[in-house]
Amino acid sequence: AAAGSSELPEWMLVRAPAEEDIEIMGDKPLEYKDGWLHTPSSSLKVAELQLGDKVAARIDVPSHPVLDSLRALPPFKGGRKLPDWIVASVCELHTGKVGGVVKRGRFLVQRPSGAMPERIATEAAMLQVPKERARRTVLAAILGLGLSTLMGGLLHARA
Repeated sequence: AAAGSSELPEWMLVRAPAEEDIEIMGDKPLEYKDGWLHTPSSSLKVAELQLGDKVAARIDVPSHPVLDSLRALPPFKGGRKLPDWIVASVCELHTGKVGGVVKRGRFLVQRPSGAMPERIATEAAMLQVPKERARRTVLAAILGLGLSTLMGGLLHARA
């Protein structure tokens, strides 16, 4: 391809992740395997997240008092799955930067030195960019304020 051209070269040097399990503490660079990819026979697209992007990694907690209470209600008895938005409302969020890619299409989130854990490997669906996280926080705050105002008004009117 000519200089300044938007066409892909016939062969492209690529790096594939070589690690599946990561050390959760430390900042050792990830290991990759280098190889050549024949571009005309493949469709390439830019990943939604790039190295150094700020993100929050969502970690769903297996047990929480709110989740345990909801699981006791009739719609969710017998092991029926709770909606994802309920589980997401009590999850842990760990902020950091995208530090690379590991096997099975997971992104590595590198956190500051001394944070517990320093590294998290998770799918793109479990990562939030700051703008999305701020939007969700504002929505949750408005819904929480509205619900508490409604409940407070009802309890006050009843008394």
